[in-house]
Amino acid sequence: MKTPLPFLLLAAWHCSAQSVTNTFDTNPTLGGPDPGGSPPGVWYVDRSAPATFASASFDGDNRLDVGVSASDYHGGTFYDTQGRKFYLTGSAVGSSVSAQLYIPTAWQTMTVGPGLWLTINDNNSQPAGYPIIGFFSDGSGNSGGSYFRVWDDVTGYINLNTPINWNAWNTFQFIFTPGGIVASINGTDVFTDTAAVDNGGTTIANVMFESKNYGTSYDAYWDNLVTSVPPPTNPVPEPDAIALLALGGVLLCKARKFSAHPEQS
Repeated sequence: MKTPLPFLLLAAWHCSAQSVTNTFDTNPTLGGPDPGGSPPGVWYVDRSAPATFASASFDGDNRLDVGVSASDYHGGTFYDTQGRKFYLTGSAVGSSVSAQLYIPTAWQTMTVGPGLWLTINDNNSQPAGYPIIGFFSDGSGNSGGSYFRVWDDVTGYINLNTPINWNAWNTFQFIFTPGGIVASINGTDVFTDTAAVDNGGTTIANVMFESKNYGTSYDAYWDNLVTSVPPPTNPVPEPDAIALLALGGVLLCKARKFSAHPEQS
């Protein structure tokens, strides 16, 4: 028996988490230098292209390999931050972005600086802030030489004492709240960036994977990029249809609950 179309539409509206997960099982679509305000679907160069930005087999699955090469070192300039950006749509207050970074113990004796970056735009599509969660190692091998860090648009990088999961995946997340962009690492809130909101920020314009090139070749493996956008405000159905639509929504939501992929739960 076919299900009435209005019933399907409303049920999908209620059930949808408006969430997209990229597990990088295939190569991302790459573009050239970012022309600004570019449409979604393509990873554009930000500052300078990393040597590698591709799906690669690592730790038992395909991941995103963001690799920099010592041969591409520019002597510590602006272009030694090397990465790509992906544009989002409709990512206003209530939206979130998360991704996982693998941190090997080998990085303790290497100078590395991978990070998850956002651009927050105002209503005129102008940048209002650049939230960043990253990892840094000075290569010394000392206990204090490797740490997570976040970016404050007023004071610059803030070094954190948050524990690092070595030889394991670490989860970075941003949540866009009315009071600022809340950054968390492995489920613990570590910083709230208020500058982007104070500057009139209203949307997450794009997400970036960046690796700082310090003259040493290294590969940063990322996985499970999740962008979540709150669903639109639900319309009020006609009174004589409320009971039928509500029942249908419950049935379809239950069906989707049991078919959801574990990584999206």
